[in-house]
Formats: sequence, C-alpha cells, structure tokens
Amino acid sequence: MSSSFRLSIPCRNKMKKGNGLGQGIGIAFRLGTELVVATMIGALIGYAVDHYLGTKPWGILVGLIFGGAAGCLTVYRTAMTLKFDEEDNNGDLTPKGEDS
Repeated sequence: MSSSFRLSIPCRNKMKKGNGLGQGIGIAFRLGTELVVATMIGALIGYAVDHYLGTKPWGILVGLIFGGAAGCLTVYRTAMTLKFDEEDNNGDLTPKGEDS
C-alpha cells in the first residue's frame, strides 16, 4: 500500500526568487544567527577564562556581555547596509527593479 501525498501550501507562489517575503526571512535568519553566534563565542571565551584563572562566575558573565554587545554591533552594521526602496515599489520591500 504505497500512497504518496502532496502537501498543498496555499501561499507557494509567494516564495519566488527575488520576492520580498523570502528576502526578509533570509535577512532575519542571518541577523539572528549572527547575534546568537557572537554571544555564544563570548560565553565560551568567558568559560575558558573562568576555567584557567579560577574566577568562576565573572569570566562567563563578562564574556556574555561582550559577546552580546559584539553581536548587537554586528547586527546593526549589517542592517545599516540593507537598502529598501519603499517609495518606488508602492510600500513593497523588494529591491528596486524586481517584479514579483
């Protein structure tokens, strides 16, 4: 009894290449990943400092703070490089010149 089924997604056509929704989701995942990774790297460095110097809670706390700050700075710099043309695209956040 082999039955195959196809999942019907009503908004399938909205995720075309160059679509504003797809680009927005991609940007959101990128920015979120950069923030989380920077915070984790700061925490790992703080943990290593705690382990080798014996300063139990302080290294990881300082590492979390500096890692979070570095992540926020990276997200800010990346977000400032993005350009959206709302006026030319009737409020749509797709890049200028692309039609959906």
